[in-house]
Amino acid sequence: MSVMEVLVDEQLEGMVPLLRSAGYTVISVKRDYPGEEDEKLVLIAKEKGYVFVTEDIRAADAAKFHDVKYIQIDLALKTKAVKNELDKIICH
Repeated sequence: MSVMEVLVDEQLEGMVPLLRSAGYTVISVKRDYPGEEDEKLVLIAKEKGYVFVTEDIRAADAAKFHDVKYIQIDLALKTKAVKNELDKIICH
């Protein structure tokens, strides 16, 4: 398996240390590309082969348009995560 590099958007900065501790190479928009526009971030992700992680709908749309691998953290994904954690609690 090759090393996956992940570009994490500013609003998700809190997950940077968790992803790093899980073994991912994480590039922080807040630290490495502060204030950069969505379109530019997507082009950086494309050029460098990063997976782009964002909550921003426009950024996710731009990633889709430019054929960049991305994960959009939306309400459905958050709900699924909460449900999984609730299921774990119920099973214990």
